[in-house]
Amino acid sequence: MGIQSKELSKLGYTNNVARSLAINIVNKYCKHDSKEQIIKMLSDLLAYPDKYKDDEVWGKLAEHFSPTPVDKSFTVYSLLDEP
Repeated sequence: MGIQSKELSKLGYTNNVARSLAINIVNKYCKHDSKEQIIKMLSDLLAYPDKYKDDEVWGKLAEHFSPTPVDKSFTVYSLLDEP
């Protein structure tokens, strides 16, 4: 069955990386689902990506739409006023 890139663009998947991830996931894991089920899942994932972050199948695509902030630690050094 699958889904095409044009259909993903109509759903709101404007980024090429997101479309590619979605097409790969659908082709691999949704072989026996109907096109309506796939479209419903993809539109729900686009609307609520945090709900799918822990999902084994859809987690990578959800992470693309709503990335987890990473705290970067760095050291601040004070500079001398005069050389």
